[in-house]
Amino acid sequence: MITAELDKAAVSQLYNGWTNYQTWNVALWISNDATLNSIAAKCENFTAFKKFLKTVNVLCTPDGVYYADQKVDTDNINKNFWWLARK
Repeated sequence: MITAELDKAAVSQLYNGWTNYQTWNVALWISNDATLNSIAAKCENFTAFKKFLKTVNVLCTPDGVYYADQKVDTDNINKNFWWLARK
């Protein structure tokens, strides 16, 4: 039981608090790439962001993580990048 709690804490620290590698990688690129950040600012949420990127044939981050990967925690991405849209 204690080991499982330590493992969760270690994983959280490993990905700077993001759910997993895929979510961390997508968030990293949205945060640090001016073009992706600009596109994200014009989209209502992560789903709209992915849809737009697909129309311009951008399916994954430069590191090869697909934006549509089911491991990407959409709720976490929305919470951290699109929370202003809810105001």
